[in-house]
Amino acid sequence: MDISSGNVDFGPACPGTLMQELLRDQAEQVRKVTKFQTSFSQTHHFMLCDLPCKDLTTMHTFITSISALQELSVLSYEPDGSALWPAIFHHASSLRSLSIHTPPFQPANLKNLEMDISLSEAESFLASLRLARRMATRSSSRKSSSYSTPTIDAVLNHLPHLESIQITIPLGDEASSFSDEQIWDAAGCKYCPPPQRGVCENMAAALLERFPAGTTKKLKLRLTRRIWHDRAQSFVYEHCTEAVRQEVADGEVAVEARNTWGEYLPNWPGRIDERVWSRLMDEYRNGSW
Repeated sequence: MDISSGNVDFGPACPGTLMQELLRDQAEQVRKVTKFQTSFSQTHHFMLCDLPCKDLTTMHTFITSISALQELSVLSYEPDGSALWPAIFHHASSLRSLSIHTPPFQPANLKNLEMDISLSEAESFLASLRLARRMATRSSSRKSSSYSTPTIDAVLNHLPHLESIQITIPLGDEASSFSDEQIWDAAGCKYCPPPQRGVCENMAAALLERFPAGTTKKLKLRLTRRIWHDRAQSFVYEHCTEAVRQEVADGEVAVEARNTWGEYLPNWPGRIDERVWSRLMDEYRNGSW
């Protein structure tokens, strides 16, 4: 696998054997990597992570062998991603962009963040937002900014210098404040209901208001929902609502919404070489990992 460009992309795989080979045969090129994209999982996930890594410390070793990583994008399927944090801390001074579940650290130059919050946390945020606005209306005062979530509080405390942030809320089949119940039949998803536009716009604007006006200019609220078509074809649909801070004296937030679901696939710039992929899959099926 040629990594001389400095861009390593494993796509829907966490290939421990390949990482070990690169460390052994191309150690100098590994040190020069600036952009790394991978999945992170010990187990196989159908159509999501086809090639897991039995020993996740291999990922830690690979990342820490890089001299100055600038961009890291991880699709994590592990309930506990703590094995990654020491490796990420290793690049705190060089990272410019990170896409991973809520990072509990403060790299000095990080400007863009993508993270997930749970549906229950999002519902709690909406409930506190409604309460704060009712209280503000009764007291004829300005809107209260007391509404928040534990995750947002952590980001505000540790990453106050973010310029843009994307927050994803994964939806299940059940009805919520964001969308109606998803209905199924024998062939797969029968009804994928549209998002609640007003709820998304209000939450995106309220979230952006929580961040420093002089620093954070843009926030994207993203809803995702997995559906299955006939013959177990899996898709994730997304809906995005973008809040942009206006350059006006009162600091009001303008909301630009895209209000239709759209098929979403990870936007990897490249894919692992097909011959390398075939060999790795053969090794995995033969139990040599």
